[in-house]
Amino acid sequence: MKNTLIKALGIETHEADCERLQHENESLARQAAHYKVKSEKLEEELALYKLTDEEKVTLLRTDADEACETFKKRIAEYEDLIALAKKDIDIAEQKIHRAYANGRMDAYAEMGIRNIEAHERGNMLVRLPNGEIVEHIIGLEDVAEMKTTEGLPGMDEIVIDDLTEV
Repeated sequence: MKNTLIKALGIETHEADCERLQHENESLARQAAHYKVKSEKLEEELALYKLTDEEKVTLLRTDADEACETFKKRIAEYEDLIALAKKDIDIAEQKIHRAYANGRMDAYAEMGIRNIEAHERGNMLVRLPNGEIVEHIIGLEDVAEMKTTEGLPGMDEIVIDDLTEV
């Protein structure tokens, strides 16, 4: 209704012109900011060109000293981290060695018990080439060489009841 009233009275509005000018103003503000940054960079560069050789050398030495200090700090931080890592590795190795020693003591204790029990039965423990420890039964006779089962107790006949009484 506002538009029809404005048209009826013949009042000219410049809304479209205002919007166009506002967009142009924003674009010019962005360009001005860009050129301001560029101008600051050029002023810094110009200031470097105006320096004397001694001032340039001093500036370069200052930058080099700052870089050297930064690197020294980083190296010190890394050395601290390496020391912590070595400490953690030493603790882990101690735990591994302690667990290995405990396991070894348990194995020796078990082997001692197994050895005592084997000796009580009249046998002995032996280590096979692959490292396995087995009980060597001393009182066995080779059955493959025997032609008959005569003379062996209980080998004449098999009774089913004997098998179930285990």
